[in-house]
Amino acid sequence: VINIILDLVFTIPIKLGVAGVALATIIAQIASWLFGVFYINRRYDFIKIKPQKFYFQKNLFVQAMKLGIPSGIQQALFSIGIMFMQSLVNSYGSNFMAGFNGANKIDTFAFLPVQSLSNALTTYTGQNIGAGNQHRVKEGVRASMILSIGCCVVIGALLYPTSAFMMQMFSHNPEVIDAGVAYLHGVLPFYSLLAISFMFNSVLRGAGDMMIPMISSFISLWLARLPAAYLIAAWFDKEDIYYSYAVGWVLGLLISGIYYASGKWKHKSIVSKLREVETA
Repeated sequence: VINIILDLVFTIPIKLGVAGVALATIIAQIASWLFGVFYINRRYDFIKIKPQKFYFQKNLFVQAMKLGIPSGIQQALFSIGIMFMQSLVNSYGSNFMAGFNGANKIDTFAFLPVQSLSNALTTYTGQNIGAGNQHRVKEGVRASMILSIGCCVVIGALLYPTSAFMMQMFSHNPEVIDAGVAYLHGVLPFYSLLAISFMFNSVLRGAGDMMIPMISSFISLWLARLPAAYLIAAWFDKEDIYYSYAVGWVLGLLISGIYYASGKWKHKSIVSKLREVETA
């Protein structure tokens, strides 16, 4: 709410333009952080946040870096890869680019339920491994798979036949609409592949194994999706480049799925390592 209000204030009465939008985002994030600190301190006595009592713990810092750096690298490589994909899309003209951007927003919104389940599974995995209930992780994976695939089927059934109508929220230009429909029709049938891959990677992250999701994401995007997109662009119609998403998702799924099946992730968490030391 703060972000939306300040966007309007900093761009209409106070004509700061793009800088105003950026400033509004920063202020909104700071407000959100302050509210979070206030809420935690009011409701949870056992984790009160007191900046004046902060102190540096080297071991905890190193553990956090081991978990955080692979994820950060993954996000950076993904963002750079999307730039290359955007460059290919832009080469087909403004209408095709507008269709891609509009459909991408629909795609992002439509996949939110699966992303939420993925985040929940990461937390669920971490909690159960921490509590020594690893047998419950597989139950959680099974339930998450069923729910996420079910969501993909429902979303696909609703969105596939209404893609053109949904694209009219962004433009009434037939070329823009057709470009957006090509995007959605290229990715929607394969949503379940991405959903399953998300679930496997969520379990690995929850278990503290960050490297395999990073490798899976890197290979899926850089060694599969992008090369496939450029090859398809050279040999087929431009509307077919979105099938490259499925190519990348299949390869990413294979990497994450095979590693999950190996069970090596069960021994990656800090808690698991401590238990192994105690047992030895």
